[in-house]
Amino acid sequence: GEQVPPQRVLHLVYPRGTKFDQTTAKRKRNCTASDEEITTGGVAACPSRSQVGAGNGTLFLGLLGTWSVDVSLFTARPGFALVIAAESGTVLRVIRMSVDGNEVEGSIPESAPLPGGYQPALTQFFLRTEESGTAKHPGLRTPKRCPKSGRWKFTYLPEYVEPYGVQRSTSTMPCRRSHRR
Repeated sequence: GEQVPPQRVLHLVYPRGTKFDQTTAKRKRNCTASDEEITTGGVAACPSRSQVGAGNGTLFLGLLGTWSVDVSLFTARPGFALVIAAESGTVLRVIRMSVDGNEVEGSIPESAPLPGGYQPALTQFFLRTEESGTAKHPGLRTPKRCPKSGRWKFTYLPEYVEPYGVQRSTSTMPCRRSHRR
C-alpha cells in the first residue's frame, strides 16, 4: 500500500525467435506527433491508421490503490509510441519504444506526478495488436517452433528507481507443437 519509487523503464522480452518488421505496414501511416502533441491532443494526435494495438492496464498508485487505464500502440518509426490514458481520454504518459530482436524497451519520461504527488507504476497491461503485412512478410512473426512445454514465455521487466530496481514477472501463452514424422 505504500508509494513505489518511480518507474523509469518498460522492458518486454518476447519468446526467442519472435521477429518484428515495421516495414511491412506500408498501408499504415507513421505517427509523427511529439509527446507534447499527444499529451495535449490525446490519441487523436496520431493518424488512426498508425494505430497497431489497443488494450488496457493498471497503474499502481500506492495508498490510493490502482487505476484502470487504456493503452494504445502506434507505429512511430523507428519504433512505437505507447500511450497510456485515463478512461476519460486524458493522456497520462507517452512512452517511446524501441525494438531490438525479440525485445521491446522504452524509457519512461519523468513527468508531473498525479494528484496527491503519486508517481504511477504500470503494473499490468494487456495489449492486442492487429495483423499487419502478409502471410509471407508479417509485421510480427512468432517463433518457428513451439517449446516442449507447449507455451511461449513472455517476460516483463519494469525498472524502478532504487530500492526496487528491476522487477520480473512472466506470463505464458499456449502454442501448437508441430509433429514431424
